Amino acid sequence: MKKWFFLLACTLVLFSTCNKDDDDVADGEQLLNYDGDNSTGPILEAGFYEAAVRFPVTIMSNYEGWTLNEVRWFMGARPASCIIKIYKTATNASLSPGELLYEADVSNQIDNSPQWYTHNIAGNIVADGDDVWVSIALEHTNTQQSIGCDAGPRQSNGDWIVEDSVTDWESYQQRTGSESINWNIRLVVAEQ
Repeated sequence: MKKWFFLLACTLVLFSTCNKDDDDVADGEQLLNYDGDNSTGPILEAGFYEAAVRFPVTIMSNYEGWTLNEVRWFMGARPASCIIKIYKTATNASLSPGELLYEADVSNQIDNSPQWYTHNIAGNIVADGDDVWVSIALEHTNTQQSIGCDAGPRQSNGDWIVEDSVTDWESYQQRTGSESINWNIRLVVAEQ
């Protein structure tokens, strides 16, 4: 009987450590992120939101000529819609995304169990050394937790958010006045 409990305990430990995070990359790839392990997700009211991370020129200049390969994100409860968006930097003085480079509706890939998701970026989007914003656009038809975040502390550019009722991008910490988190949104770039 003790042997069965020991085997069960080993299996549970193995399962929890294998699914704890999503940071494995292949040779010739680099994972760009600000977050740690998923901790929770904010409770957001019904509406449209974009949660984003921004990789500024100080990071992206190291990967100029590399291909934007994958977006990885943690999702809790399934939102009414889920769209991945990738933007270039803004060309004006405001700190907000600029030109939309890529968009993919991944709503049908999301089930209702909290987990990491991976989307392979179609096409050949090459980093030009400029800022890159990666966002998960969400529609909630009721109050719920969908997009995942870590337990913080907040990293600059790891917690951008905009919603349909407020048109200006701001950090989630600015929006809430106190929450110090980073979105579980990651970008994988690959050498060409």
